[in-house]
Amino acid sequence: MFRSVLHLDIAAFGIAVERVAEPRLRGRPVVVAPAGTSRSVVVTASLEARPWGIYRGMPLEAARRRCPDLVVLPPNLGLYRRASGSVLDIVSRFTPVVEPTPYGGFFLDMTGTHRLFGATQDAGERIRREIERRLRLDPTVGVATNKLLSRVAAKIIRPEGLCDVFPGSEAAFLGPLEVGLLPRLGPAARRQLEELNLRIVREVSAVPLPDLIMVFGSRGRALHRHARGIDETPVRTVERSPAVIEEELLEEDSNDRGVLHAALRRMVEKGTGRMRRLGVMAGEITLRIRYADSVEASRSMSLAGLPPIEERIFRLARRLFEKICVRRVRVRHLEVRFRALRRPPRQLELYGEAREQRREFSLARTVDSIRARFGPGAVGGAIYSSRKAIM
Repeated sequence: MFRSVLHLDIAAFGIAVERVAEPRLRGRPVVVAPAGTSRSVVVTASLEARPWGIYRGMPLEAARRRCPDLVVLPPNLGLYRRASGSVLDIVSRFTPVVEPTPYGGFFLDMTGTHRLFGATQDAGERIRREIERRLRLDPTVGVATNKLLSRVAAKIIRPEGLCDVFPGSEAAFLGPLEVGLLPRLGPAARRQLEELNLRIVREVSAVPLPDLIMVFGSRGRALHRHARGIDETPVRTVERSPAVIEEELLEEDSNDRGVLHAALRRMVEKGTGRMRRLGVMAGEITLRIRYADSVEASRSMSLAGLPPIEERIFRLARRLFEKICVRRVRVRHLEVRFRALRRPPRQLELYGEAREQRREFSLARTVDSIRARFGPGAVGGAIYSSRKAIM
């Protein structure tokens, strides 16, 4: 039986959400980009900004020079996360197998749901209309036998609508399209393909596998399969259990370890502070980074009953960071997720830790009180040692 995979895509997701709150932004060239630095880059660009030659990853100053009427919005990650959760609530009623992707995309594995919702094409249209009606967002929907084809179908049907790729028509569908629509093709790979005069998918699929491996190394095998519409990647479900999430979009892409460690400390500081206020502890920490070319890396680590003390958890988070940040590409976005939240077993024993750890926790609570009264910048990050605390 063929798989039935649906990809729902909301173009320029952050801008689409901002336009719901501020309708006057509709029809205008808009970008989301951190302000306050000359090296800021565009995170998201609206469809109206594309004719001006503005694209994601472009320096903000260059975008402003190209379009004098450009509207620049600062990132509002909290708003985007809430909007993404609202979309997830709607699509999860049609299938429990849902995988969110960056920038407003969702994969749905609809295999075997036809008895409940009819053909996947009909279910996709129902989902699209419900999101339009309830959230005032305009999604596109691609339906195919795998994730690759459904994602491409959702992109080429913009600005709205539904595109269905029938089983057996994969090669005919992909053949005339630009190679840039294939997944995980970075700028360097696209330049190599252009130098080889391979500009559409049909031309890439005609190249023998050994030749692609000779040019692209191990990536040539994946490119060979993708050009033929082959993708066996499963739809991975999202975890819906309670979690404390902190994320930061850097003002400018960076691979400076000092800048990245500082951002990581700020997120750990906020996350541990939230857990202390909630009176919970986390069993696991997950760190996710997104590079400037949209490649992601993540890894998790058990906290083994460690209480929410900033410096202790920061050491673990920095260890995770060094394991996953191994590319020479600049980093754009970081996320720290504290999962497996639970109440401490005995509050009076403060998690049953040693006296020094209880002192550190008490000091952290004092810092929380000062920040609550005088603002988050009243006290800098606390650095704990086994003998003393240095503020």
